[in-house]
Amino acid sequence: MTQALDCGRQRFYHEVGNGNGHQGQLNRHARTAANSMAKMTISLPDNLADYIARRIASGRYDSVDVFMAELIMKDQDHRKLDDDELREILRQAEESGISDRRIPDILLETKVKLRDINL
Repeated sequence: MTQALDCGRQRFYHEVGNGNGHQGQLNRHARTAANSMAKMTISLPDNLADYIARRIASGRYDSVDVFMAELIMKDQDHRKLDDDELREILRQAEESGISDRRIPDILLETKVKLRDINL
């Protein structure tokens, strides 16, 4: 059974019950020619659909569209930070030159550090 979240001009659907076993995954993706925006139908567990509806009802978001767009932008920003941090670590490693330490010594030092912080 499918229920609709009616949020302004757009309706989003989520599966109620067991659905097709693909809850939380994208079911369909189509592009509309009129406004060049993607139309997506997703299946969500009831608790997530209810959460989104509550966030919209709270006034924090105008629509499901706005909620999902902000969620995706936050994910993109988080991912970008991860990529930038990794690039910086690699840059620093390259600039540090070749180590005179042996791999077993590095592993032992790392194990000691992890043990000291209880990991």
